Amino acid sequence: MGIEAAPKVLVFTDLHVTRAGRKIVGLDPAERFRQAFAHALANHPDAAHVVITGDLAHTGAEEEYRRLAEILDGAPVPVTLLPGNHDRREVLWSVFPDA
Repeated sequence: MGIEAAPKVLVFTDLHVTRAGRKIVGLDPAERFRQAFAHALANHPDAAHVVITGDLAHTGAEEEYRRLAEILDGAPVPVTLLPGNHDRREVLWSVFPDA
C-alpha cells in the first residue's frame, strides 16, 4: 500500500489590495498579486486549492475587493478567502458572498 500525496494548496497572505492608482512603497499590490497568482498557477498546475488570508484589502473599500475579484475571476481551482484586521467583512461579503 503506497502513500498518497496530499493535495497541493497554494497560500497567499496580506495582499493589501488598494484602489486603482494607489501604491504602497511605490508598488501596486493588486498588480503584484496578479503576477504572483499567474506565476503560481503556471508553475503549479496540479494545485487543488488556493487559500488567501487577510489582509485582503488595504482599507476595506469595495473597490479594493472588486479589484481582487477581477484577478480571481476564472481561477481554475477553488479559492478560499479569510479576512484579516484591515478587512471590512460586510463589504467583503457584498463582493464575495461565499467568503
